[in-house]
Amino acid sequence: MKKLLEQPIKTELDENIVQNIYHETILHLSKEPHNYGVLGNATHDHTELNMLCGDEVRVMMRFTEDSTMCEEISFIGFGCAVMKASASIMTDALKGCTPDEIRQLAESFTNFLHNKPHSISQDAQLRAFEGVKQFPARIKCVLLPWKAVTEALAKAKG
Repeated sequence: MKKLLEQPIKTELDENIVQNIYHETILHLSKEPHNYGVLGNATHDHTELNMLCGDEVRVMMRFTEDSTMCEEISFIGFGCAVMKASASIMTDALKGCTPDEIRQLAESFTNFLHNKPHSISQDAQLRAFEGVKQFPARIKCVLLPWKAVTEALAKAKG
């Protein structure tokens, strides 16, 4: 998890443009998302739907045999640019994380988007979603893959 909190935003834009909801990073990752596709032998799998806008995302994870670490994670789905970019950044971030680290990061990112105390560092890629805070309806789009991940963990817990 530490790798995500310290990972810089990969852009050459100044901080004023970071406020734009369709930031360069978001647009790029929505067109060329990382970890997109069906994951065979997933140990955790959940689909979430945003009834307001029609976004849908399925997140699949494969954990180590002892269930202590996420070895692989992928997603499929359709929807807006911010949802796809969020899923892409999320899947990059969660590889190698424990279930508790995944839950902690999901909670911190949710808090970040709702202007509550969080642990997202100033240069984290997740900061690309700063501009979304101005559009409450879009926050649900950004959080959709994160909800799918936490629900997948909850289902596996039983």
